[in-house]
Amino acid sequence: AVVSTQSTGQSLLSLAPPDALSKLCELIPAADTHINLRNSITADTYLFLLHFANQNALNETKTGALITLFKHLLSMIKDGKSLIDIVVESSQLLTCQKDFHPKMKF
Repeated sequence: AVVSTQSTGQSLLSLAPPDALSKLCELIPAADTHINLRNSITADTYLFLLHFANQNALNETKTGALITLFKHLLSMIKDGKSLIDIVVESSQLLTCQKDFHPKMKF
């Protein structure tokens, strides 16, 4: 599953927040969150997405899709794409007119 840890097969959705945060920091990667504000905010944002998925009873596939889309949006913003380009590409991804590349998936 997309949001399962490889070593244990345990879903990130089933982990307590501190354990999920630790695993997320390995996956993102986001090292030194205790001293690196950017990494801390990034890790907390992904933890928020997991919490949102849990609270809304999203399964692993839907949670993986949510996180993958967020990751791609963040990447496009960091790359300096225009708002219209972000909207068009996101629409294409959501309507299956364009596929996520393997590197784009969480």
